[in-house]
Amino acid sequence: MAPSLLSVGAAALACVGSVSAKQWYLHDTYDATNFFDNFDFFSDADPNSGHVVYKTQEEATSLGIAKYDNDEVYLGVDYTNVLDSETGRPSVRLHSKEEFNHGLFIARFSHLPEPKCGAWPAFWSVGNTWPDDGEIDLIEGWNLATNNKPAFHTGDSDEFGTCMLDGENQSATVDTDNCDNTYQNTPDQYLNEGCTADDYDAPYGNSDGGVYALEWTDSYIKVFAWKWANVPDNLDSDEPDTDSWGTPSLYLKNDQCTIDDHFVDQTLIINIAFCGNPVGNDDIWAEACKAETSYDTCSEYVSAEASAFENTYFKIQDIRYFK
Repeated sequence: MAPSLLSVGAAALACVGSVSAKQWYLHDTYDATNFFDNFDFFSDADPNSGHVVYKTQEEATSLGIAKYDNDEVYLGVDYTNVLDSETGRPSVRLHSKEEFNHGLFIARFSHLPEPKCGAWPAFWSVGNTWPDDGEIDLIEGWNLATNNKPAFHTGDSDEFGTCMLDGENQSATVDTDNCDNTYQNTPDQYLNEGCTADDYDAPYGNSDGGVYALEWTDSYIKVFAWKWANVPDNLDSDEPDTDSWGTPSLYLKNDQCTIDDHFVDQTLIINIAFCGNPVGNDDIWAEACKAETSYDTCSEYVSAEASAFENTYFKIQDIRYFK
């Protein structure tokens, strides 16, 4: 007997559900037993012309700005030395040794950098050729920002196709929707801005940290952010069911952005920059920090006021990678 249309429809829906539900399995854990074995210390000049000096592992260890502390990973900045205005503040920028294509990443922090004028902390990923291979910003903000501003950056849409963040089924409010880094529509969207959102529920700048997660498949990219009181029940699982996690902060969909054309060979990066473009630009500095600090420029303040940055650090419990 031929199946009814109702039963065929139900079967089709079941198949759709099984395709969308990705099963993840723990592959690696980066924590205080192996973190510095899995990340390289970047010590070149800051790519955004920041007022910062990234230190080698040996230098950072000597300064105490990269270390294992009570079974956690501490990544911070020099907050003791007053510097001349031409000298950037010592900090760290770590790049994962492994490059990734798809995966689930869960990063648990027990402390996040306190929002301070001049500081620009970030947790993100980027491909080998920027922006053509894509960039995903999980944690980003600067100066006195009170909310996280996650983002995607992609290559020229004429070459790679359009990539748009439509804002549906996500909790963060879209600020700019075109992920093409070459697109600009001043003053609504500036060159190199990508598609961005404002997430007021994320644990941005929290002294007790929080959890960020990235789920990346060939069909979508989702970014999640939770304060500790709101983490999913299965977060500790080696096989977490992400379908139970609820609404993500960001949700980039394949029908709006062909994922595998825009995001490849991603390296995880954790860094704390100072000033630079756009953070230290005169117009940005004048928004609040010039009056707040009584310094005319970002670089002058960052060099002179070392103690302001005592709480500008990440403390990481672990970063887990699932396949």
